[in-house]
Amino acid sequence: AAPIGVEQISNYKAKDREKGLIEGAKKEGVVTVYSATNAKDSQPLVDGFQKKYPFVKVDLFAGTGESVSARLLMEQKGKKFTADTFNGNIKDVEKVRREGLLIPFYTSAQDSYNKKHIDPNRNWIPLYYTILTFVYNTQEIKEPPKTWPDLLETKWKGKLAVEDTDEGWLINFYKVWGEAKAKDYFTRLGKQDLRITHGHSVQQQMLIAGEVAATATQYLHQAIADKKTGAPVNFVIMDPMLAQPNGIGLLKNTTSPHGALLFIDYATSREGQALMYARGRNVAYPGMEPILNDANLLIDDPDSYMDNLEYWQKLFKDLLITPNKRR
Repeated sequence: AAPIGVEQISNYKAKDREKGLIEGAKKEGVVTVYSATNAKDSQPLVDGFQKKYPFVKVDLFAGTGESVSARLLMEQKGKKFTADTFNGNIKDVEKVRREGLLIPFYTSAQDSYNKKHIDPNRNWIPLYYTILTFVYNTQEIKEPPKTWPDLLETKWKGKLAVEDTDEGWLINFYKVWGEAKAKDYFTRLGKQDLRITHGHSVQQQMLIAGEVAATATQYLHQAIADKKTGAPVNFVIMDPMLAQPNGIGLLKNTTSPHGALLFIDYATSREGQALMYARGRNVAYPGMEPILNDANLLIDDPDSYMDNLEYWQKLFKDLLITPNKRR
């Protein structure tokens, strides 16, 4: 029997699943996508979906940062159930989940993506990762580091920048290294006369201009894109690298569950992921980005620290920002 109700539809795995989603989506006619990925990068995915499924109109609300999740939360609390799917950085996805607004769902990508990289509770699945790693100006640095401990060497003193909102880097290294090792590392790193920056795009421009020689916390996808244009920058695939997922989830109060799941299926398929890869994103689809084939990605898990976020932010500030605030 065809599934009835959002919960049944969201977990339907039978062979006729796609056929059922298509039939249901035709009746629904529209799906509303809330995306915290900027419109320039979100639109190609929407266009590709509508080309494949022309019978479904996609209403896209795209923005950046917390603005999309804030609007979503406000609307849901006001009983305005506009959104059917939501994608954003994992912190914002977790905020939405904690409000009880996401429903676990099945999509075929859960069978093929790296099991270490997806939510075991099926509340979201990654579209792409924002990866932090060591990036440097090739005119300033001739011998880049090979490991994170290398940055504690005296030759790096005064040459490193750190972005002032990257506490997730410290938090997750505490988790994987343990408190003793991580505290010792970041305490010593904080004595390296760091240049404190604000905004990764600004930091990247400073790198290209040679205003800073190198940074421990820069977006890999920005470095890859600028290197391809001939900018004097390069990167190191460090072990590990913090990967912050941009996850997509299904709203519990969706009014177009068939269309929403059809969109999620498409966004996480090879076809959909190729469109995001073309936009320069480090996509989640296995093997699409050769640079990441052997990379050790440390997947950000905000659920483990959001209850104590103020503590972690203060620790990050105390160890790295305050000792270098004049730089």
